[in-house]
Amino acid sequence: MLLLFGMLLNVFLSSGFDILQTQPNKLVKDMKLVLRCPSQKPNLYVVLEVSSQAEDTTVLLRNIWKCANISTKFAINLKFSDSLIYNVDSVHKTYSSSYYVILRTFLLDNDRGRNISFNINKHHIPVLPVYSRKFKKPNICFTIFGKLKYSRSISIIPKCKKDHDIITWLSIPIAFSENFYGVRKHIKLPKHKELKRQARENTSKFTFNAYIYLTENCSQHWCSIFHSIDNNINLKSPLLFINKKNKLFVEVQTTQGRKMAWQTDWSIPTHIWIYLQLTFDVNFSYLRVTVLDSKEYAMQTRYEYSKKFVIHTMGNYFLVIGGSYLFKSIQGYISNVTILPFKSVIQGFKKDLFFNGKMVSNLRSHFFDNKCIALKENIANYIYYDAQQRINYFHSHSCPNSLFESFKLMRFCLRKPKFPHKQKLLLEILKSLLLNPEKTIELRTAGSLLYSKTLSSIGMGMEKIEQVTNNLVQAACLDNSLAAYMIYVILLNGIGTHVLETHALMFALHSALHSNQLALLALGHKHLYGLNNYPKDMEVSFRYYSEAAFLYRTDREKHDTKDLMTEQVRLSEKEALQFQKGEDSDYVDWLKFQANQGANDAKEILSKMLFWGRQGVERNLKLAVNYYKELAETGNKQALYDYGVSVLRGQGTKQDKTKASQILKQSADQGNPNAWAALGWMHYEKKEYAEAKQYLEKAARYNVPDAIHNLGHMYMSGLIPNEKRNTIKAYELFIKGAALGQIDSAIALSNGLSIGEANLIPNIKSANIFARWVAEMSPVLGRIMREGLSAYLSKEYSTAVVYYAMAAETGQETACYNLGYICEEDFDQQISSNVESDCTRKYYNMSLFSNDPHPRAFNKLGDFHWYGCSGSRDLQMAASYYFKAAQKKNPEAFYNLGFLAENGVHIPEQLLRELSISPNKNLTVPYSLSQKMYEKCILLQGKAEDSKLPCSLALTIRKYIEEQRHLVI
Repeated sequence: MLLLFGMLLNVFLSSGFDILQTQPNKLVKDMKLVLRCPSQKPNLYVVLEVSSQAEDTTVLLRNIWKCANISTKFAINLKFSDSLIYNVDSVHKTYSSSYYVILRTFLLDNDRGRNISFNINKHHIPVLPVYSRKFKKPNICFTIFGKLKYSRSISIIPKCKKDHDIITWLSIPIAFSENFYGVRKHIKLPKHKELKRQARENTSKFTFNAYIYLTENCSQHWCSIFHSIDNNINLKSPLLFINKKNKLFVEVQTTQGRKMAWQTDWSIPTHIWIYLQLTFDVNFSYLRVTVLDSKEYAMQTRYEYSKKFVIHTMGNYFLVIGGSYLFKSIQGYISNVTILPFKSVIQGFKKDLFFNGKMVSNLRSHFFDNKCIALKENIANYIYYDAQQRINYFHSHSCPNSLFESFKLMRFCLRKPKFPHKQKLLLEILKSLLLNPEKTIELRTAGSLLYSKTLSSIGMGMEKIEQVTNNLVQAACLDNSLAAYMIYVILLNGIGTHVLETHALMFALHSALHSNQLALLALGHKHLYGLNNYPKDMEVSFRYYSEAAFLYRTDREKHDTKDLMTEQVRLSEKEALQFQKGEDSDYVDWLKFQANQGANDAKEILSKMLFWGRQGVERNLKLAVNYYKELAETGNKQALYDYGVSVLRGQGTKQDKTKASQILKQSADQGNPNAWAALGWMHYEKKEYAEAKQYLEKAARYNVPDAIHNLGHMYMSGLIPNEKRNTIKAYELFIKGAALGQIDSAIALSNGLSIGEANLIPNIKSANIFARWVAEMSPVLGRIMREGLSAYLSKEYSTAVVYYAMAAETGQETACYNLGYICEEDFDQQISSNVESDCTRKYYNMSLFSNDPHPRAFNKLGDFHWYGCSGSRDLQMAASYYFKAAQKKNPEAFYNLGFLAENGVHIPEQLLRELSISPNKNLTVPYSLSQKMYEKCILLQGKAEDSKLPCSLALTIRKYIEEQRHLVI
């Protein structure tokens, strides 16, 4: 019966019955509404519900009238709050930021105790924005000050501080290897009152959109796309991972800290760009992945939660893209991230990625997918074809048997793969590798051989770079990261080709993906300073620098004989170059002669050169340790320490910890603090923490860096006997250790500063400085700079340019300076005709980013502005560069400033004071100021003899002109 009544009532109401007779389109303070009841059904009730809506709906009023008690039409008056109607001023300070007011009407039937609603209608009345509303006339008596304050409050519209509820990030692709290094983003709470309110009220809303490109399946149980942590590196909510089958895994935490997770039943593909959209709302999450291939398609999943969850991405939390200490990252690229910290929105997407204002169309069809995959398949077919030919030959020259007969039936005819002419060298390498059929051919081995053979072609001249580049691309396809990085450098600078920044970026990313330290340093440098139109982003630069620093720490323990120290050798300093010729230098021959004669000083110098590979001498740990041993037998406490550590680590000799302990004790008995530190570490490894603490504290009092760090490590790990874990004390020791040059302390401090761990104030700039300082010690960088120096000394200038460019793109100051010097001198006239970029100016300028740039770089950049090399002269800018060189007591800079003053260029008094030149009336005359500058130049000439002639000559001419002027007068 009830069902029949409802059906009849629906038929009745569908005839156009409207409850709300007036439908206002403007919100006013006092509003009159007319409602209507159906006269045929007196038992029904009319319900009016008034609510306001911003992010959430708030019910303001709810009234019910029984149709039997009222007339068919009746009027009501609504009175709305001032916060919805009026603007804010010094008197009326509260306001509502609602978008609109909703009038909701419906009929209610309460037959037999069951509520049935009919004819539900909504009417929206827009609410004006706060500062578009009229002001309410105050009903108070003002003081003079109050009147002024009120007048000001209604005459000035306050401007909101720059705040965003949408964060766009990573505008160009970022490379992620499957390791613990990612990009951390600290999303601060909005400062604006309204956005802050929304952030606090919507703790279950969050949206994450990004382009992702996977190069490999996840090899771990989980690989992170993003997750949230606090500054103590505790996992928070939410997180998005992939598993070994590339299925997506989403996890959140409830308000009680319990975890709720779900996983897709579909997987994301590799070697293709996808656009991922993940949004969280109050009780659900929605995940959509669009695959951006020629046949674009989407996969999506919606999951409903049974309990309320929270999102930790703002305030004291960090959103980590990629890996962290807790999880490894995916292997691939992430780009164009959009984050809505407290909103749930499924947005559309752009199908193209952008870099430097140009569409990177070939990032959609990446060169790894097309050229490289095709090349690898061709190589695999060639190897299979060669194996088939061998089997055929063996079968035709052996007695028939059932095994070969059955295999013959299974095989199919395979045509011999063809290699184009530009892959001739690669084909030769494959043939040489196939001569040993018992050995498995790895593509990476072929890539390394191809790269090595290609290097000899660079010295043939820059006009041969095109063929070199073809071979390097093939080597890069075969996972040789150095080849990819070299192509990056060539394309970025236009060495023997045109400048192609976008293509260069792809090769740099490919190299960084394979954890090449040079590429990591270069990309970190670009993002740190925003060079070459890369977005300036210190979080991204720290991701690259921190991985490079970790790799250096790992390499340092290996002590590969090919690794070399990064040495600060300037090509413009001719005398210093005489000591960089390695085994062929007279200096090394003289040291060897003296060592053979028993000179301990010569043995000590040679041992350091051989152990670390200094001054062009090839590393020879065995010979270095022999020198350590000979010196130790004389009782030299430092030699005893060096020899003991070598025996302890098994470097250049057989490892023997017992013998090492005895040797180190001999050094310690002579009062060597370094030996105390080493003995302390040996006790630590034996878990004898009390003895370890005693030795380490004793050495730390003498500022031994390793002792200070290891003591900090014990505090951090809670291994100090009878003491709790003390992170504050640990970081105090790490700060001290880093200041003394301790590598591990610098790495620990940089990680702590990046998130503000323990009592540290978050400082991403300082974190970058420490991580970069460690990373620039990379032996890979040292080896490349040595190759450049060797090529320069051999007058192979084309090779020197390429190697120094590889080092200079990392931002290493000496490499930048040396490349600027080579480009300036252009010894074989190859650079001016074969390098498209202005490498002289570029790299001298890049050298200035360091803490201690060379004055020659300042002088050369001053010359650029003096002569107007950029199109127009800027004399004040030239003076500013010369001034910076003069601050370093450079005589040439004082000569240049004197010349500027002589030509009437104004030099500010503040600059003169900083150069210890007191401004006075006489110095306002250009000739008097120039004379003072020339005199300063001559005072410094003992430090630079090449400045003696121009400074003295200029001063003599200046004095002669003054004498002639006085004679005329």
